[in-house]
Amino acid sequence: MAKVSRVSDKKASVKKLSAKPGCHLYEKHYKDEFGRKKRVWAYLTPKEAKRVEIELNYFEIQMENNLIQSLREEKQFSEIVIIYIDNKRQRDWNSDRSVQVFQNTIKWLYKYSPITKDTPLGKVKFQWLEGFIYIKLKKGNKKVTVNQNIRDLKTFFNWLVDNRYLYNNPMQHIKLLRIPKNQRSKPPMVLEDFKRLLSMIHNSNDIFAEDFLIFVASTGRRVSELLPPQFTWHNYNENEVVFYPLKRGQDEIRISFLGDDNHPLKKILIRRKKEGLSAPFPYTRHQVYKRIVNRYFPKACLKGYSFMSIRKMVATEIENVYDASSLLGHTTTRTTETFYKRPKMERLSKIVNEFAIDLIV
Repeated sequence: MAKVSRVSDKKASVKKLSAKPGCHLYEKHYKDEFGRKKRVWAYLTPKEAKRVEIELNYFEIQMENNLIQSLREEKQFSEIVIIYIDNKRQRDWNSDRSVQVFQNTIKWLYKYSPITKDTPLGKVKFQWLEGFIYIKLKKGNKKVTVNQNIRDLKTFFNWLVDNRYLYNNPMQHIKLLRIPKNQRSKPPMVLEDFKRLLSMIHNSNDIFAEDFLIFVASTGRRVSELLPPQFTWHNYNENEVVFYPLKRGQDEIRISFLGDDNHPLKKILIRRKKEGLSAPFPYTRHQVYKRIVNRYFPKACLKGYSFMSIRKMVATEIENVYDASSLLGHTTTRTTETFYKRPKMERLSKIVNEFAIDLIV
């Protein structure tokens, strides 16, 4: 190791640690735009080391005059939101649904807090965000819904800190709301309750609602996977119907009719195609929930249930967790085991009894 020689006595410095033919190992000491001390190693030529040292000193002079950080923190809140959405859409978010959920959180934030589109980013306070959560609860929103807003805002402000738009995170000390175990997720629907719901809809002569529920229960699909643009007539032919994955890492699901013209799903698709519809179910998510969940579920004494409850019912009826995970479109079986799979008490009792008999014998 060569003797350490200081290139300069200024605030930002570049030290030479060792020599190699053509370039040397240097250690750079400087402060970033938040005033935090940094130390970085790099192989540089003597000319490059001198240039880097000049640039770092110029950078620190700007920092002393609060030029760089003030420019970042004075950006308008709405401008940063657009940058964040574009960045996440390219890297992490795989569907427009994720964008829509985050945009709804920002919309309520504008409504229930002093934050506006023109608010400078550096002016956002912890008390404003805490008040936003309090007002959401006061308005009657469920804790599960408010927790989703908290997660969105935590992810957003963490991204701002990681990308050096902010130094202090105003969401750092805001925690998720505690929810009782029986309210954390919607319960799985029992098969008998589903049959009662389907029978009531059949007696109401609502063909669309009946067809849609049969598709959900038969395929285990999410609502968005049965609506345009995800599910159109291109997914259907005379021999099979194909469901393409919403996210990367998932497999497509193919349901073959095996030449059976009396297959329930095939009969529904043939009938709906003869009606001249643009897609098997040409509706929006909001229209489907309003027409089926809000209208028929309370009448069948199933208030608090939703299409997610039907998906859980499908998982519960399938004994093999791997088959259930594949059908529901989960990337791993962990999701299926944690949120969906509920072992039947009869099967557990049978296993325990057999085990006990083996021990006695």
